[in-house]
Amino acid sequence: MSSAIENLPTVIYDKISELLHFSDKESFLKAMEFEREYYITDVSALGNVHTLKLSECQGIRDVSALGGVHTHNLSNCNGITDVSALGGVHTLNLFG
Repeated sequence: MSSAIENLPTVIYDKISELLHFSDKESFLKAMEFEREYYITDVSALGNVHTLKLSECQGIRDVSALGGVHTHNLSNCNGITDVSALGGVHTLNLFG
């Protein structure tokens, strides 16, 4: 990873509506965090984010596009049933 990306500040969003403006710029983001956002269903645009926290996001079903994420926290995302695409992820938290 380039030092320019490593030096970006962590980006934390509370509302998914803000994410829609970054669908073609996700590779510039170092980290994103969503908690208890029950209406998030499509996370395919987040495949190049370095660190992704999606805790208690019950609407997420498909994480097949997230294999390029370095660190995942998918705790208490009980709608996810298949994590086979995440086999190469460095750190994966599925607690809950």
